[in-house]
Amino acid sequence: MSLSLGPYEITQDLLKQFADASGDYNPIHLNEAEAKRMGLAGVIAHGMLIASWAATGFEKVAKSQGVEWKLKEEYFRFRAMTFIGEKIRVEVDSELKEGQLKVQARCFNEAGELKTQGSAIFVREQA
Repeated sequence: MSLSLGPYEITQDLLKQFADASGDYNPIHLNEAEAKRMGLAGVIAHGMLIASWAATGFEKVAKSQGVEWKLKEEYFRFRAMTFIGEKIRVEVDSELKEGQLKVQARCFNEAGELKTQGSAIFVREQA
């Protein structure tokens, strides 16, 4: 199964909401001047915000299978910084192999730059 999610637009308000939810108030995610002082081009999105959209894809794929799955492992790799104004889309692919559901997600901006990628393995829920 394959699916596409988004696009999700990175806004200052979204980053503030994520900071409130996560407790991550690092100024590189919230303050333009501070981000630039740290050598960045501007405020960057929380990596885990982008990863959460990939994880949403994992969950949607698992739930669509008509079987109860249990998450066995989840992995993310952050490839590039994501800035305010970028729009992120998530491409998710899966395969059933050796009794496990293996799911891959890739998060891209509008220019096709890979921002985050991740994988998850689900096993059947034992009754």
